[in-house]
Amino acid sequence: MRVGRLLVVLGSPLVFGAGWLAGTRDAPPLPMAETAPPPPIASVCVDQAAMDANANLVAQLHEARAQLRQVHATAKELEAKTVEVEDRAPATFVTRPDEWSRMGKDGMLRLQTPCKSYDASPRIRVIGANVSRMSATGRSTSMAPFRLAAIGLVAEELPALEQAYARAHAQTWKRMRAICEKSDAYREAIAEHRPESDHERIETCRSALLPTRSERRPAMQRVAELLAANAGADRATTDEDRVLLTATQSSADLWSELDKTFGREKAKRVAESGLVCLDETVYDVRLPKEDDGPS
Repeated sequence: MRVGRLLVVLGSPLVFGAGWLAGTRDAPPLPMAETAPPPPIASVCVDQAAMDANANLVAQLHEARAQLRQVHATAKELEAKTVEVEDRAPATFVTRPDEWSRMGKDGMLRLQTPCKSYDASPRIRVIGANVSRMSATGRSTSMAPFRLAAIGLVAEELPALEQAYARAHAQTWKRMRAICEKSDAYREAIAEHRPESDHERIETCRSALLPTRSERRPAMQRVAELLAANAGADRATTDEDRVLLTATQSSADLWSELDKTFGREKAKRVAESGLVCLDETVYDVRLPKEDDGPS
């Protein structure tokens, strides 16, 4: 009897669970509750004056940022120009294009070329339409060791300065050689006096190929125009022009060698100390006053 009651008690949950599962299996799904849309967000600011002030602040912020970018761009540009000026060769060695343009208009071309060596006496030559003059400026080299010491160099570095001159002449002659050696005038000149150095070869070629007096003015004007346009000897149309254009680059060759030998800062000090020697040639191709025409 007790066993039967126990089975009834234990079996009741099972019967109830089975009946509940049977009832829920066929029940329809409960409907989903509809979600109401969120209420519209009210405007934070409805004050027109405040909104205008905020817009002005935003505009001022954009303008300030634009000005800041311009300041940064200007600073970078000035920095680039400063570096360019610092890297630029001194005017003694490189003539600016605008200066060539001015000289071409004035009819007076001033050409500076390296002397034979740093301890030579610089020469000044004036070559005009009807006359040529030359003078040598006295120059003492006994103070060279003291000048070296004043700019932070030692006497043992003087041979390096001499070698820089030799290399500069070699560079100039390398560009000029083919033009000179095909010239009958140059070959005749070296037959009479054989040049012994690149500097002498350069000077002989310049003298041999210098345009005649009647052609000197247009030749100088052509050369000045090419130099003002920052053009090289490859743009020249005659051998005379090519030789003159190459000669104008010879002082830049010397600066390049000084820079390689001593470094930029020392090279500038050497140039400014009076240790370097440059010859000067002035080509006077101005028209005579009577040919200037009516005023």
